[in-house]
Amino acid sequence: MGLRQLFAVYTNRRAVRRRVASHQRAASIESLEVRELLAADISVLKDIFPGVGSGGPSQFTEFKGNIYFSADDGVHGSELWRTNGSEVGTQLFAELAPGAAGSTLNGLTVANDKLFITTADGVYVTDGTPQGTIKLQGFSRPTYVFATLGNEVYFFEDYPPIGNTGIDGGGKFWKSDGTIVGTVSFATWSSGSGPQYSTWFDNSLFFSAASGPGSVPFYRFDPVAETITQVPGAPSIVDGQAAVTSNGLVFVGVTNQQPSGLFVLGSATGTATLVQTWSNTSDIAGATEFTTVNDKVYFVRGTNNSNTELWKSDGTDAGTKMVKDINPGTGSSSPSHLTNLNGELFFIANDGVHGVELWKSGGLDSNTILVKDIVPGAGSSSFQGGFVEFNGQFAFVANNKLQTTDGTPAGTIELAASPTVGIAPVVFGNNLIFDGGNSTVGFELFIARFGLPLAAPVITGPVSLTSEPQPTITWNAVSEAPGYDVWIR
Repeated sequence: MGLRQLFAVYTNRRAVRRRVASHQRAASIESLEVRELLAADISVLKDIFPGVGSGGPSQFTEFKGNIYFSADDGVHGSELWRTNGSEVGTQLFAELAPGAAGSTLNGLTVANDKLFITTADGVYVTDGTPQGTIKLQGFSRPTYVFATLGNEVYFFEDYPPIGNTGIDGGGKFWKSDGTIVGTVSFATWSSGSGPQYSTWFDNSLFFSAASGPGSVPFYRFDPVAETITQVPGAPSIVDGQAAVTSNGLVFVGVTNQQPSGLFVLGSATGTATLVQTWSNTSDIAGATEFTTVNDKVYFVRGTNNSNTELWKSDGTDAGTKMVKDINPGTGSSSPSHLTNLNGELFFIANDGVHGVELWKSGGLDSNTILVKDIVPGAGSSSFQGGFVEFNGQFAFVANNKLQTTDGTPAGTIELAASPTVGIAPVVFGNNLIFDGGNSTVGFELFIARFGLPLAAPVITGPVSLTSEPQPTITWNAVSEAPGYDVWIR
């Protein structure tokens, strides 16, 4: 390859950039400058279900330096697996229900230096060793964890509906410290649903649960006395979503089927107070995604003109207001996936111009802005799952591709070589582990490794240089090295 002007090859865009040669300096060939940049090396960590069959890994949970998850290898059914980030270290950990049917994992929860596993037939626990994996309690009914506190996990055994009435049949409350003797029931409901949207506040757990037609009370669970009582002053229907500010626990509800609004509970044993009245029952159903940022509760609220936008509250009437009318007028931006990152609120919204895209807010109209129009124009991005914090940034999945953002347009990028991704990844050290898919392996366990220096380009000879004012330089090849510039001067 002959070159007669000073230039660079194989830049991070693989573009050729021309430079004007200096005639006042003798031409020379110098060693390449090594620039260490962050790279993401994405690859299949393990083909759990060999071939094009899909292992379908999910429910990723970090525990004692490993990621535990549910997957199906085509032989044992859906069972508990774990990985240390290497292919050889990705193995079936426990076959809780022997046979091809699998155990059908419902959830993984870490507490008291143990991993709790809820399945279709009961609750198990492990200390990370095969011999330390035991069944705590068998269940024939659906069971789910609704809270953890200190060394204990709280779960609810859901009873079937009452006859043909469609009314929830109640259930049994359990707690466990990870031992068989410490797994006990402490309360039973004869009707109604189990806890929804539980929130810890002032050493108590608050949640809503349906008790019958038109009744969804707000409850307080005292973990010391092991009592469950209705919150005084709370409305008869509470959505259940709540968040904590310095002024108390903020939630919304309806009293006696009439429009109500925003309530605040100042202390665990106090009485709830209505601080802002709302004029339409649809406002209540539209108040969702309560997220605390800098002592303010952000949420999504639909008003009586169907304008669903981003709101905030500090637990007072004056401090409860719309942040910004993102889709102006009666249109709705319908924010979702509200998430706090380093004191800023990130979310997804539609301003009516750019479609559904990534936004952020500092709590004011002026600093509530579009981060990036990922799909340019009026077209919308599709978002799969939420955001995960990663090295001071967010990792997320948009348009079925793995992306990262630092909150700027230039810093919001789709990772090169991302496979098809259906759910948000899990952070594991300096890596991201996720369920990815392609036509070769189906949907399997993938890993994105970050922070590795890019491979330096290599010039292979022979190399020759003429001594003319505008010299000719020749070489055989330069290896592909995205992220590097090869300068000849």
